[in-house]
Amino acid sequence: MSIKYSFPISDTLNNKVDSDSLVSEIRASSVAVALDYVGTANNELEVWMKGVLSIEEEATLFIVVSNHKGVSVSSETIKTQLFGLQDLSGRPFYRKSFLYEPVTMTDNRWGEKFSSKLSIQGGEYVIIGTPTIGDYLEMMVVDVDNVLGYGSGLVVQKFFEQEFVCEKGFLSNFITPDAAPIPTFLYLMFRYVSVGELVPKVIVRYNFRRTP
Repeated sequence: MSIKYSFPISDTLNNKVDSDSLVSEIRASSVAVALDYVGTANNELEVWMKGVLSIEEEATLFIVVSNHKGVSVSSETIKTQLFGLQDLSGRPFYRKSFLYEPVTMTDNRWGEKFSSKLSIQGGEYVIIGTPTIGDYLEMMVVDVDNVLGYGSGLVVQKFFEQEFVCEKGFLSNFITPDAAPIPTFLYLMFRYVSVGELVPKVIVRYNFRRTP
């Protein structure tokens, strides 16, 4: 039995809803109860969950809805154009950057899903602003939609874990042992855990190679 949680659409960041992107945002959050579907009716956003949320999960859902921009995010974020970048072996790769804006005192998660057959070659992150001491971030591959059948949110692989951040900090030239394939049904997820009132923006850059 599904449980409905209702919000005025005006509670969203731009007073609008994009169902596909909101579904991804909810599934990428720390809410453990599975999402059924989202819909809108009479200026109201309806979020149907497959169970009752805890008080903490309700608070997280409210934060997700409040920060929802209502903008469609294409699953195809890698352009077909080759930019002329090469790794140390001379093989070409693509670079894609994302700007993430964490919310204070929140376990922030962003999931990127790609429809191209890609392998991650490496990447880096850059901190813009002042974080709170104790803030940390993680990069991982996650089965958000339970395609593998082991539960929604299964972490398939972590590239780094609980990396504490500092002002102007960066992890330069993060490199996988070899280009690690990312199946098209999995999400490349970036997590930023804010523990205080100060929070920076984060630019994350990923290097990809296309998989034949």
